[in-house]
Amino acid sequence: MRSANGSEPGVNFLVIESDPASFRVMQNCLEKEFGTGLVISHAASGKLANSLLRVGRFDVILADIKSLNDNSSCAEEGISQVSRAAGSALVIALSEGGRSEERRVGKECRSRWSPHH
Repeated sequence: MRSANGSEPGVNFLVIESDPASFRVMQNCLEKEFGTGLVISHAASGKLANSLLRVGRFDVILADIKSLNDNSSCAEEGISQVSRAAGSALVIALSEGGRSEERRVGKECRSRWSPHH
């Protein structure tokens, strides 16, 4: 895999975030941390993310739990769908942590998918 400038290997990130401002913050943090050797793709919903996962290969997927709630489906199902489509990619579900539903889903996901539990 080549970076955008074609000179060195890069890391392909998929960021699932419905809020454009939050996506820009995440994008800036990733670029600051990893430099120019990465490719960042953006999906504003779980449905769009699953479409991108069918045609592309990603190394890391950062998914905002709220952004996975397509058509009133629960966040847990959205995370499950993305995880199945992700193949060997690392999937990290993010939450602002303020909502009890997000905390519950985060706890259940950690217990279900974490190799350390």
